[in-house]
Amino acid sequence: MEMERLDEIGVRLAGISDPVRLLQGIFAYAPFGLQVYKADGHCLLTNKAFRDLFGSEPPPEYNVLHDDIAERQGLLGLVKRAFAGETVQTPTFWYDPRELEQVHVTEGRRVAVSITMMPLFGASGRVEHVALVIKDQTEETLARERAEAAQADAEGLAAQRADQERWLQTVLDQMPLPLLFVEPGTSRVFFSNAAARRMAGGSPPYPQSAEDHLQMFDLRDLDDRPLRLDEVPIVRAARGESVSGQQIRWYTPAGPKVITVDAARIPAILGHPETVLVAFDDITALKDAHVQLEEAVRVRQDFLSIAGHELKTPLTSVMLNVHTIDKELQAGGRADDARMKGRWQALTRQIRRLDGLVDQLLDVSRITAGKLALLPERIDLGELAREVAGRFAAPTAEAGAIEVQVAGAVDGFWDRLRLEQILTNLLSNAVKYGAGRPITIDVGATGPEESAQIWLAVRDRGIGMSPDDLGRIFGRFERAVSERNYGGLGLGLWIVRQVVEAMGGSISAESQPARGSTFTVRLPRRSAPSRLV
Repeated sequence: MEMERLDEIGVRLAGISDPVRLLQGIFAYAPFGLQVYKADGHCLLTNKAFRDLFGSEPPPEYNVLHDDIAERQGLLGLVKRAFAGETVQTPTFWYDPRELEQVHVTEGRRVAVSITMMPLFGASGRVEHVALVIKDQTEETLARERAEAAQADAEGLAAQRADQERWLQTVLDQMPLPLLFVEPGTSRVFFSNAAARRMAGGSPPYPQSAEDHLQMFDLRDLDDRPLRLDEVPIVRAARGESVSGQQIRWYTPAGPKVITVDAARIPAILGHPETVLVAFDDITALKDAHVQLEEAVRVRQDFLSIAGHELKTPLTSVMLNVHTIDKELQAGGRADDARMKGRWQALTRQIRRLDGLVDQLLDVSRITAGKLALLPERIDLGELAREVAGRFAAPTAEAGAIEVQVAGAVDGFWDRLRLEQILTNLLSNAVKYGAGRPITIDVGATGPEESAQIWLAVRDRGIGMSPDDLGRIFGRFERAVSERNYGGLGLGLWIVRQVVEAMGGSISAESQPARGSTFTVRLPRRSAPSRLV
């Protein structure tokens, strides 16, 4: 088939007056490099385009079958296949004749080329020559290499940027201050550090719009009013408003938190778009401490007011009685007459009341300072209850009858003085709020002998308390009724609870309005030998 094609070309060339000159012109002026080799590998012909491309032509001693550049690039096998009679096409490769080691070439250019190698057969059918058609691929190769280099640079920069972002995220995650990155305008959150995720109770989904902030989170002001959209600090910051130190209440899965919010806009830099940085500071503990401090100030003011009032009342009575007794003695009155005895008894009651108030204040000081000492001794609680009850006056309009009911022998090791104090305070309350009705003291024990739990209950049938009052009566300076109608410092039950707990026990109360109250103390049979609270 190839021979027929050659014969056809020969016939057509025969019709040309000078076919050799035609072929010479084509060879000489072809716009691509042409080269013809002898069968032994030495160069026979090159055209101008070849010489312009490579900057020179091969020296006479050059042999393409031993080209060391082709060998280094793994192409020498293709060359030998062409000389063996096969048409071959090389991939694009770089070639600089000055880099040849088999011959010395001083002039040349480095170019990227692709070569088609075609064997030319003689009449005998043997390869007599090999023609090379060389295409200049330099510009295309340089452009491709530049694109590949740019892509590599971009990938390197992207990898470097990813490394920097991972480093930055690690740094931000180590910061104790909760931080968010927010998209300006949309209020979309696209980053939160570890502290912010912990504050939110895990890894909640990021809000993608302004409305999401109210739908996904329970945000309120300090008066516990739900925030409007235009009050949400992140939304305000995303819209360009200045946010500095805004305090809000955030109901998180871990509970309500009071936080301050600050925001700053970071301009577009190093390929990053403009971003809003939002920082939170959990001031819940500080706010609680502030509330507690305000409460402490209020309690102090209440204490000073109540103590002043409660101490002045008996002092006024004492001074009045002393002045009256002094006048009567100066007028010749006798200490043993009925009027004088009444004055002395009233004076004694007021002094005892003052003594009790001072004892309460001293107990508050001891308990607060942790200096309330307990000295246990064996005590029969039933006998002690009867003894304390006997100290209270007989039934009057103010105090009803006091009944003590003891279930068997109830003894243990407790501090006598403090146990008397517990009984006295509970009975005083029962008398004060019992509306003159009977009062009952029940004493008993439950459980095995040594590990038994001892209990005593003081019950009155007086004015009682509401559930709200019942929850606060063991606090300092707390009363369930007005101090105008019922005197006292409001310390008795608080002291009782502190002493009972110091003895390893507990106290509880049950009450209903107009049906009376029951206070129940539970104690271990043996309290600690010595204990400070």
